[in-house]
Amino acid sequence: MITVLSFFTKNGLLATGLTPKLDVREFDGTLIVNQATMIELSAGVYKYEFSGDETKDYLTISDGGATLAVTERYKFGGTETTELQNNIKDILRVEFGRWKISNNKMTFYKEDGISILHEFNLKDQAGNPNSLNVFERTPV
Repeated sequence: MITVLSFFTKNGLLATGLTPKLDVREFDGTLIVNQATMIELSAGVYKYEFSGDETKDYLTISDGGATLAVTERYKFGGTETTELQNNIKDILRVEFGRWKISNNKMTFYKEDGISILHEFNLKDQAGNPNSLNVFERTPV
């Protein structure tokens, strides 16, 4: 899940009791979330969670509603994934996902169990292809 947070004020004070709407777009302009209602956490902070590709970055526009002045109504932001976050996700996929050894290759799959995450050639101590007495793996 991807979480978007927005902070709203009204006349410079914390704005509670709003019903903000959220749009989320990919950088190419593709609309992913359209006018979704955000929930209030507390003290002017509102939240929305959506299922998106956690390896992508998104642009967000939150609209606090017509009761706010234009200067306080719209919040622009985005989500950002880091290389570290993506590496951790890959490690978890390897640790908890599907693995398969076939034809002297070891394949690690993504969550769907079909898409390949990583694939390695398996070799014995002499460097020959082997899936029974594996000594080394090399990326395909």
